[in-house]
Amino acid sequence: MSEENRKEPLYVKAYHQLYHMINNNEFSSDKLPSEPELAKQLGISRMTLRQALAFLQDDGLVKNIHGKGNFIVKEPVDKSKDGLEKLSNPVYKAQIETIEEVEMYFSIDLDSAYTRKVLEKKSTAVVSVERWYGAAGKYLAFCFTYLPIDVLEGLGIDLHDEAGFKEVLENTIYQEATHATIEIKKTAAGNMTSQRYSMVGGEACVLLVETIYKEDRVLAHNKFYIPEQFAQLQLTVRK
Repeated sequence: MSEENRKEPLYVKAYHQLYHMINNNEFSSDKLPSEPELAKQLGISRMTLRQALAFLQDDGLVKNIHGKGNFIVKEPVDKSKDGLEKLSNPVYKAQIETIEEVEMYFSIDLDSAYTRKVLEKKSTAVVSVERWYGAAGKYLAFCFTYLPIDVLEGLGIDLHDEAGFKEVLENTIYQEATHATIEIKKTAAGNMTSQRYSMVGGEACVLLVETIYKEDRVLAHNKFYIPEQFAQLQLTVRK
């Protein structure tokens, strides 16, 4: 094989260069320059750049958001941590930003055909809850929850005790549960689900549809909306 044939491909060189630049914080923001700008900066074609970016996406260092561009992932997945297979609040495992606060709003409603479907039974009343997960004055995830009123009654929760109610939704309900199902989807409706606030990047979200069970009884039905630029999902598969 000739020396020329043994040369490192351009896209591999570009990959190593970008890897070095990202790890040395050489970009001024989490969003990378546009592909034409970045290709010009590196002195390569856009096709070569896209090949290099594909490797970085495989490494979990860069995430491409359709219509928005390429973003640096601040904290790649820690493979030692539990993933979505662990029975606990999934938003903290699927969100790469650190959540600092949770705002909660709720109402008590009559059941409907939809709540009977997702809660798998008819209820005397249903509690509808909005939770907004945020940090540094911006909203990073949103959850809409339905749960039967008798679940809270069974746990002895007073709806006037907001802190206690929030603790049930965030933690206690998972301790009471025996199992849960999570369906993973993509949606453009993240910022259309509530008129209260808007999420950063909420136009393109990962949607986690979670149903929490205790034996064959549904305790709660959650829909977590996480903007794609902040979402990173991990499953640990064991033999």
